[in-house]
Amino acid sequence: MSWDIGIEVNGVRFEDASWNYTHNCNPMMRDAGYDWIYHLHGELVADTLPKFQAMLENMEAHHEKYRAMNPENGWGDYDRLLDLWYRILPRAKEIAEAVPNATWWECS
Repeated sequence: MSWDIGIEVNGVRFEDASWNYTHNCNPMMRDAGYDWIYHLHGELVADTLPKFQAMLENMEAHHEKYRAMNPENGWGDYDRLLDLWYRILPRAKEIAEAVPNATWWECS
C-alpha cells in the first residue's frame, strides 16, 4: 500500500505537485516527529511546512538510525524517502508563497 498527497486550491490540483510513496516508511516519518498520515487533507500547505522541515532535518541528522529502519521487504527505504521530501518541500514552499490558501489533498 502507498499514500498519495498533493496540493490544490478549491479542488483544482496543481501540476507537478502530487507524490506517492509506500506506507512501509511511515514509521521513519513518525519517529522523526511528524505523523501526518490520515490527517493532512485540507490543511494549509503553509501551516505544515515547518513540521515537514523539522521532520526532514531530524531524518538528515540521524541517517544511520533511519537507514536501520528500512523495511525488510525492500519496499521503500530511507534514501528514497529523503529524496522524495527533497522534491516535495521546495515545490510546496513555492506554491504556498504564491497561493497562501493552497491546501493538501491525500489519499492513503
